[in-house]
Amino acid sequence: MSARRAPATLVHLLALLLGAAAVLWLVASPETGEPHDVPVGIVGPPVVAQLVGDQLDPEEVTTVAVGRASEAEQQVADGTLAGAVVVDLAATEDTLLLSRHASPDVRRLLQDTVREDERSLGRTVVVRPVGSDPDRFVQLDRLALAALLAGVLGGAALVVSRFGARLRGVRRPTAVALASAGGLLVALALVATPALRPEGALAGSVATLALVVVGGALLVFACGTSAGTAGLAVAGLVGLVTAAPLIGHVDDRLLPGGWRQLFGWTQPGAARDALTALADGRGAVRPLLVLTVWTVVGVVACLVAFRLRGRQGGPTEFGVARTAVAVAPVALLALLPVVLLPDTGEAEPVREPLVTTTQCMRVGSPRTVPQLNQMIEEARGPAWGGGDVGADVRLSDDRQLWLFGDTVRSAGTPGGRFVRNSMLLFDRDCIAVVQPPGGGAIIPDRDAEVGYWPMAVGAVARPGYDLVAVTAQRVRSTGGDEFDFEGLGPAVAVYLVPRGGTPQLLGVRDIGPDSTDRRRPVWGAAGWIADGWLYLYGTATTEEDLVFGYSLRVARMRPEQVLDRSAWRYWDGERWSRRAADATELIPARDGVSQTLSVFEQGGVWYALSKRNDFLGDELVAWTAPGPTGPFTPGPALADLPSDLDSGRLRYMPLAHPAVLPSPGTVLVSYSNNRTDVREIEQDPTAYRPRFLRVTLPRP
Repeated sequence: MSARRAPATLVHLLALLLGAAAVLWLVASPETGEPHDVPVGIVGPPVVAQLVGDQLDPEEVTTVAVGRASEAEQQVADGTLAGAVVVDLAATEDTLLLSRHASPDVRRLLQDTVREDERSLGRTVVVRPVGSDPDRFVQLDRLALAALLAGVLGGAALVVSRFGARLRGVRRPTAVALASAGGLLVALALVATPALRPEGALAGSVATLALVVVGGALLVFACGTSAGTAGLAVAGLVGLVTAAPLIGHVDDRLLPGGWRQLFGWTQPGAARDALTALADGRGAVRPLLVLTVWTVVGVVACLVAFRLRGRQGGPTEFGVARTAVAVAPVALLALLPVVLLPDTGEAEPVREPLVTTTQCMRVGSPRTVPQLNQMIEEARGPAWGGGDVGADVRLSDDRQLWLFGDTVRSAGTPGGRFVRNSMLLFDRDCIAVVQPPGGGAIIPDRDAEVGYWPMAVGAVARPGYDLVAVTAQRVRSTGGDEFDFEGLGPAVAVYLVPRGGTPQLLGVRDIGPDSTDRRRPVWGAAGWIADGWLYLYGTATTEEDLVFGYSLRVARMRPEQVLDRSAWRYWDGERWSRRAADATELIPARDGVSQTLSVFEQGGVWYALSKRNDFLGDELVAWTAPGPTGPFTPGPALADLPSDLDSGRLRYMPLAHPAVLPSPGTVLVSYSNNRTDVREIEQDPTAYRPRFLRVTLPRP
């Protein structure tokens, strides 16, 4: 070896060593232990599928809502999905369908991730492998590597041979293709692998391998022609680094940093994508186009390299760089159609249920209003001392669910003595206090200042469970006292209640941005389900002098679409409109309803039951209407519920309970009790409990 060529050879060897080091770093990197964008299906009702997967890390997993378990199993079997979680809404054990077509690392990491998440939520998971050929991932990588190696060796052989040096014009790239034919035949011999058994995979795989071999050979030949052994070293370095995931059998979803996005645009990445898609029986248009582009770029690079070499009389030190600069515009133009190909779209986020626990307060089974009041007064339990609101719904298993607002509990109760909301579950002779993990509010606080105050609740029966939607008002603390707050707007919390089981929180979603403007309707102040529609009523003030009541408006949507604002429709006086601003007043604010009220139907008549003029009013009134959109006409006072500011006694927020101790022509009504001096409530939480009375409903 001459003294002149020794340094160049050392540089070339150093470049190859750096490439090998990069490969080793990639394969052994701890960052490759975290998955990226692994497609996972979630099987469940739409509102459940929309919320379940939010508990999974969105950077690791891309969740896809799947309608049926059979459909999910088919997509897992053909490799479209790496896995699918089939949520058993009647129990706490789910099934993870795990694709054998995914790489071993993805299967292991996905299994560990789902199990860990389910364990943290109090649930368990059964893993069931789906598909065949568990070693297919490795087989396809070896097939792609064989094709890449055949191309590299074919191109390099022509560079160092005398025959290649004598070629001119288009005969040069043609000779490269012919020289790599031997390597192509070797690679095609591997097509018999069981990984490519599906019908139709053979022809597409042959085309893929041909593009890989020819494109690789052309690029290597162009590099060697323009820069000699230095060009071959550069080609070897680039090829070694880009093929590292195939060498180490690292799934591209486990690649660190920006490797995941770039790998699919390389020859090795496109080769893997094409072979995998064809073996799964799916389309491989995009990866095949990428390989075609690289082949076209190789042809142009060979022509440019020989033209530059002819001008300069042989290979030059910067020949590869000059060739790349000349070819770059062609490559960008060729890749543009591939970039513009439509994507499959983003998956909808979904969330895993949060399991709750209960504590039972033993009581009797009240049959009269006095017995009910006595039961509420005597019920004792550390997790619930007293609260206001008291919205209820009857479940399909005949139990009743009650939601309360600001709740006082015994000192030392996990989660604090005061929470923004709580839930009671009435079941025969037991009142169960439903508590989330940690013992805090049943609708978790958004942050240290903002919590949720329930207003209305509705339930839709499904096979094996009830889907319960709770409308709430976002409230922010404004002072040192727990009862000092301001409203920020509405929200919706969704629960899943298995028959005979414990409610599970599926998710909470704020409706609209935070705003203290009380002229903006607070949707969900009342709600009622009829004829397959959920009617949500909104209340708002005018902030005019001497106007103490709230106006009433109505929107409707299908119950399962309550979290989808685009599905909401607002009554404009004549028809249902898409625009919330079109919602017309059904009851004006002057002498209007309370901020939270009840709207329900009985005997073909719709009632809006409320305390007229809210806190400062005295009269319990029922407005009547022939339908959910009105017109509502006020009736006579049904009862007097005055507050006594001198003594500090507050009576407010009467709510109707048509499903509790029902009696034709009447309705059970509760109203909240409170004190202006918070210390009285802290000393005696039972004074902060609702009272019940029965009223006769007016007829229009």
